[in-house]
Amino acid sequence: MSIGGDPVLRLAVAAVLGMIALTLAFMGYALLLHVGSVRTERRRRALEARWRTDLLDAATGEVGEARADSERSVDPELEVAPEDQVLFLELLTRYARALEYPERRVLEERALPYLPALHRSLEDRDAYRRAHALDLLGELGFDAAQERIVAGLADGSSLVAMVAARALARRGRAEHLPPLLAHLGSFENWSVGYLSSLLSSFGPDSAPELRKLMTDAEAPPRVRSVAAQALAAVNDLDAVDPATALLPGERDPELQADLIRLIGKLGRPDHLAHVRPLAASPAPHVRAAVVRAVSQLSDRRSSDVELVAGALDDPSPWVALQAAQGLLGLGRVEDLGRLAASSSPRAALASEVLETSA
Repeated sequence: MSIGGDPVLRLAVAAVLGMIALTLAFMGYALLLHVGSVRTERRRRALEARWRTDLLDAATGEVGEARADSERSVDPELEVAPEDQVLFLELLTRYARALEYPERRVLEERALPYLPALHRSLEDRDAYRRAHALDLLGELGFDAAQERIVAGLADGSSLVAMVAARALARRGRAEHLPPLLAHLGSFENWSVGYLSSLLSSFGPDSAPELRKLMTDAEAPPRVRSVAAQALAAVNDLDAVDPATALLPGERDPELQADLIRLIGKLGRPDHLAHVRPLAASPAPHVRAAVVRAVSQLSDRRSSDVELVAGALDDPSPWVALQAAQGLLGLGRVEDLGRLAASSSPRAALASEVLETSA
């Protein structure tokens, strides 16, 4: 039977040949991409090698006096072609991140003539390109581009908005905190711990705004938790009384726990009156926060020791661990020793805490 006389067979052969041709086309395309990538990487290395020595000399002050006598904004030894300017800024950024002022300022000045190369990428439809451009701008051109960076907080991409937030937090200027707080609710994909760390980089001067946010009943509980954690990180003693006043009426377990942790870290023994009732919370992490706060603010002679010791029987291993560590912190080593020597289900836990403290 010939192939020419069977239409089904002809169709099958054509399909196989088509698949082979398509596979070869993809292989050829992949090869071209690889060759292009290798060529680009070689060119990148060659350019970086040409720029590196001069930039390092400038950053370490080796040629600082010679530069000061020059009125030219661009060193003739560092002529950068338009198509290489973003690459040059990337190299400057890597060095700048490893330096402190005033050495860093030298690199920022080198970057100024080339920062306009980022403008097109800032308006790109690709969020990754916008984020990359904003990151470079935040590192090398912050002073001149503050408004553009603040505007990035409202970008439709959470990635771009976070790059803007990080750029603002790195500088820690108080005037940039309000717009950052206003957009805090849009960072749903970022953890509360990370966001609070970001805010705490603004330092103690951020405390009044953070206290206002923590006590704002209209703000989402998650956002208020971020504020509470940041206040604890900057050791704001003035936040303890507002946190204590909020606690009895608060119903969100996550915010409850963060308020208790703030009180436990910065509060006084008399603040515990509002903390103790939550020892019966249905949420294990809230009970654990209570045990820890009580351990931090009580002493070994108070009746609170019984509350901590009772938590050893909590069904949550995490709460029981907090209780064991709390007893250790209160100096009740003998209690832990008796528990470790008993047949209690928590004997192994007591032994482990004692061993780690030795």
